[in-house]
Amino acid sequence: MLLVRRRQAFLEPGVRKHLDGLHAAALGVRDHVLARAIDHVRRAFDPAAGPVPPPPLELQLDRPELLLPLLERRAVPAAAEALRIAWEQGGTALKRDPGLSFARGMDRVTGALPIGKVVAAASRLLGLRTAVFLRQRSGLDVEVVLVPPPYVVLGGDAREDTPDVRYVLGAGLMAALPSHALLLAQPEPQARATYQALLSAFGPPEHGRSISAEVGRLAAALWQSVPRAAQRRLGELLGTNPPTFEAVIDGARQVARRGGLYLSGDLGATLRKTLAETQDPLVLEAPNGLAEACREHPAIADLVRLATSPELAEARWRMPAAGPRRTPSGGQRRA
Repeated sequence: MLLVRRRQAFLEPGVRKHLDGLHAAALGVRDHVLARAIDHVRRAFDPAAGPVPPPPLELQLDRPELLLPLLERRAVPAAAEALRIAWEQGGTALKRDPGLSFARGMDRVTGALPIGKVVAAASRLLGLRTAVFLRQRSGLDVEVVLVPPPYVVLGGDAREDTPDVRYVLGAGLMAALPSHALLLAQPEPQARATYQALLSAFGPPEHGRSISAEVGRLAAALWQSVPRAAQRRLGELLGTNPPTFEAVIDGARQVARRGGLYLSGDLGATLRKTLAETQDPLVLEAPNGLAEACREHPAIADLVRLATSPELAEARWRMPAAGPRRTPSGGQRRA
């Protein structure tokens, strides 16, 4: 019965009767971890019931070799690998120098701040060493700076540990990965030019025609700086029917949203941020609002499917028993 309920919830994400059936089926087989994750989805937009708080991040097992592939599942694999190779092997052609003026007014996040503990836990769980900085300004946003290695800047009132701050932090950490930084750390026109240069240098011959001078110079710089072995691999990835820029950047943006969902443990905060990007006036708290949002927006449907998956339930909603906990170095730490 659990498999049937899971399939129903997957095919029609956000439908309340399917969520209720999946929750009951999980309880029926005593899968309390999945049941709690599903209850979190059911109550995310129920003002009367209130949200289900996620387990503390610091108690989660660190399994980045399992977690990162789950979060990156919506990326376009060939393009993501090609972009990673270009970033790691492209020398100075793709690196940026933000200048000293950019660094003014920024403070590196430390454990003394409430959000600093979240950064430390996220770094352990994702297996990352990405530096995170704060910049005081109005609103709440995140950006990635293209320096080797990329770092994350949280803008606005981001010192406190809130679901919204956790969401933008998770999105920023995923955006700073080498597979996605070249797309998500630049404005869309520059990201498009970077991808066009990559296709011009290593893709089918037709992608080298009718390009701008800027794209041509970047393509030439890439061709000169990327080692021969990496050039061959880029040709294998992009030489035949390369994915479109639209598909690639949509996949990278969804990876960032999935990272935000994992770190925040709050579907409500995640979907409100995602829906705001679409400027859709749809009300998620309305009857059938979640199901309608899933039907209208594939990105929201994907996030709801992820939130109801047993994989994310194990990664985010399990409360480990007290005892030794694995660390990225292979040692043990007491929970």
